Amino acid sequence: MLASRLLSLAAGLVVLTACTAGTVIYPTYIQPSYEPDVLNSVAAYGGVKVHVVGNPFGAEQAVVDRGIADAMNGSNFGPRLNFTPADVERSPYRFVVLFNPAENANQAQVCADPDQPRHSASQGVKLLMAFCNGSNRISSTVATGQPASGVEDPAFRSLLRNVTTLLVPPRREDQGDNSFKNS
Repeated sequence: MLASRLLSLAAGLVVLTACTAGTVIYPTYIQPSYEPDVLNSVAAYGGVKVHVVGNPFGAEQAVVDRGIADAMNGSNFGPRLNFTPADVERSPYRFVVLFNPAENANQAQVCADPDQPRHSASQGVKLLMAFCNGSNRISSTVATGQPASGVEDPAFRSLLRNVTTLLVPPRREDQGDNSFKNS
């Protein structure tokens, strides 16, 4: 019961932080068969690739990719995930971060085809983020945030951390107090 209350408080803080930072996170899809223990499998590979599509800052792509992965580190419950722009040997897991998705970008297909329709940058930052197992989507959402000066901008980093936290929840809504078994 205490764990459930703490989780609700943590989720509320994510939403409150998102609201105060000028962030809007649209409804998050979580695969119905999602189990938090999948994060133990992800962590066992030693890292999880962050596949970035687009660059809202005009900086060198490698710098943007590294900054995004760094901002995501420490954002999940359970076993620590090491987010990296590099390929992780034999791991089927990855996160796709698609900047400036068009209205018709397909969240359900972003893991199979990360090159979804995009539009030119608008005011602020808009991204579609998905947690993938191969070409299958585990979770995804779209979020918008205030204009950012680059990957080190605190508001941008907060947006990435908030979205990452929502895509890897510590429990399914129907699990009550049960969460990680092996972390």
